[in-house]
Order: sequence, then C-alpha cells, then structure tokens
Amino acid sequence: MVPFSRYTVYAVRGTEVAAVTTVYLALALWWLWPLPAVLATHSAYSASGPFAGSQVADWYLMVWELAWGAHALATDPTRLFYANAFYPASLSLAYSEHLLGHQPLFAPTYWASGNAVLAVNVAPWRSFQSSITRSRAFSCSRPESLSSAQMRMFV
Repeated sequence: MVPFSRYTVYAVRGTEVAAVTTVYLALALWWLWPLPAVLATHSAYSASGPFAGSQVADWYLMVWELAWGAHALATDPTRLFYANAFYPASLSLAYSEHLLGHQPLFAPTYWASGNAVLAVNVAPWRSFQSSITRSRAFSCSRPESLSSAQMRMFV
C-alpha cells in the first residue's frame, strides 16, 4: 500500500512545456523590450544616478567573475581561483565572489558565443524557463502553476 501524500508530482509533457515556455518567452520579450534587440552589446544595468560609477564597476566585476569562472572550468578547473587579476598575487578570485552557483545558467551561453555580455543577459531568461518547468511539475493545477511562474518571473 502506498502512503497518502498531499504533494503529488505530475508528469509534464514536452509539448506542454514547449507551449508554456513559448508564451513566457513572448511575455519576457515584451516586458524587457528594447533590451532583447541588443542582448549582445547592452545591459539593463543603469549607469545614472549618484552612485553610477560604483554600480557600473560592480557590473563589470560581476561579468568578469562569471567569464573567468566559465573559462577556468572549461580549460583547467584545478586552477579556478588563480584568476588573471592582481598579478602577482595568487588565488585572486578568492578576494571577491566567485559566483560559481550562477555558472549553470551563464556558462553554456558563454561557451557557445564567447560573449560575456550576451551570456549575462541570457542567464535570467534561462532561469525563467526552469522556473516555469518546476512550477508546472510541482503544482496541482494548471492555473496555479501558471500564476506561480508568472509571480516568479515578473514580480
């Protein structure tokens, strides 16, 4: 006898995932316009206001950390923390965040394109897709899953 569980995981059909992903991709394109037209060269990160200089510097640091992590993981993972910064100091990636948790979203796009700005801009879109898929797989009804995915994506 199988014990009763109030949480049921439903099988998700590939066509359903493709349809929902397409709808949410269209919503994201509309929501983020005009950024999708210039994903490879621009960022949504603001360079205005009283702290513009430090904000832009943080964005460049984050992009560099992600790009270095993807490069090191693809070429020589044992030398990940020996980043090409602060020469001759060793283990220089340890001086800041390594952002390894973001690599599953960032690295595939970076490895395919070699463009760190494009990969940074595509990473949130990839997280939207995984959020949609998980919402559908772990919810009891379609309306519930769609509303929870919408909340994760746009709020």
